[in-house]
Amino acid sequence: MRTDDDRILLPNGLRVYGATVADVRLYQFVREYFESGIELRPGMTVLDVGANVGLFSLEVLRRCGGDVRLLAFEPAPATFAHLERNIRELFPSSPVQLFQFALATERGESAFYYRPRAPVLSSLSRERSIDWGAHADALLRPKPPPAFRDVLPDRIRRLPRWVTRPLVASALRWMARRVVETPCTVTTVSHVIREHDIQTIDFLKIDVEGAELNVLCGIDRDDWPRIQAVVAEVHDVERRVAAISGMLAEQGFAHVHATQDWINEGTDVYTVHAHRRQPAPTTAAVRARSV
Repeated sequence: MRTDDDRILLPNGLRVYGATVADVRLYQFVREYFESGIELRPGMTVLDVGANVGLFSLEVLRRCGGDVRLLAFEPAPATFAHLERNIRELFPSSPVQLFQFALATERGESAFYYRPRAPVLSSLSRERSIDWGAHADALLRPKPPPAFRDVLPDRIRRLPRWVTRPLVASALRWMARRVVETPCTVTTVSHVIREHDIQTIDFLKIDVEGAELNVLCGIDRDDWPRIQAVVAEVHDVERRVAAISGMLAEQGFAHVHATQDWINEGTDVYTVHAHRRQPAPTTAAVRARSV
């Protein structure tokens, strides 16, 4: 729901700049970060890598009453401006630090590829190997769970698949096609830890559209014990879900599993959850995958 001042009303009651109606309809993607049993508490330290306009960061702040040491990273200039405004207006006194950086394996400079029609698909990679037909099939399946019921009207799902599938796939492809190249500063998780004297990261969230392995490879071995929980969107290219799950297990995370939202079933998009302690059980609109 769009308000008079061009903000979007989210399901959690916050009004934010830069979000879209699709963000509201797909808010389950934000909820999923918390549905693996992560313990949220005031005073915790959270890193939001790939913050976009701040939906995850704002949800953490809302759930913890603003008492969170939060470091959020978003390289796209236009998106970062929305992130900055949302945090400043909604949680002005919270200990939040915002960085217009990307995180990867090494520090330096890079090109960042902003997709203005679909900012959430922006990334460090110009070319993305995405099977839009698989995403169209996932969107068009009948009887979606309540969390995804409003993504597409039922009348569209009732049309013949041979009509709707190419139209939906073409629309998705069109949204991702326009790319604007911008310069981008790149840093690493370990450099952030040293630069800001971080002793513990209670929750590391990663959503970087295919560059998630690079972010994790930017963590020095001595810094891994500082990190208590990781939740990352992972694109399962070249068995990346298994590779990242194995990496996290090797670094001492006792509980590692991958889930997939109903709307992503049949695609290569998963969420990998890793905890050093047994998380609390939850109910989620996702299915688990063995890795």
